[in-house]
Amino acid sequence: MNYMNAEARELWGHILRRHPQTLELAVDDLVTSLRGEKRTADRNAIVKNLRAYQGMGLGSFKAGRKGHQSRMKWRMTPNALNAQTGSNGVAGNTSPTRLLDFPVLLRPGLSITVTLPEDLSGDEADRVAEYIRSLPIRKPAP
Repeated sequence: MNYMNAEARELWGHILRRHPQTLELAVDDLVTSLRGEKRTADRNAIVKNLRAYQGMGLGSFKAGRKGHQSRMKWRMTPNALNAQTGSNGVAGNTSPTRLLDFPVLLRPGLSITVTLPEDLSGDEADRVAEYIRSLPIRKPAP
């Protein structure tokens, strides 16, 4: 899944090893299995990555409410998702798509470039927007 950052790829690898056939995965169960492998289990980072997976179209993240646990509901099992998406992390057609660069003035003095397919659909734009919303890094309070 090349579209994932290193932390998201590492978590995805863990999910494939420990929860390959799970259609619904509670955050608490993921924390427990990570700790079982003597790995860091930062709940906030896990939630951030699950929201990013949702932005990639892998499933829906459900925040815990009214006695229900926070959880990820996958579109299909993680193994099936991995097989379907292959190395790029996004299901879809395999024909070459022309990519276009869009300059964005992010803030005064900082311009970035966003690369998107020329035939970007509304659903894909929503998925990209959801992914970007999952990225903000908050500075800790002094």
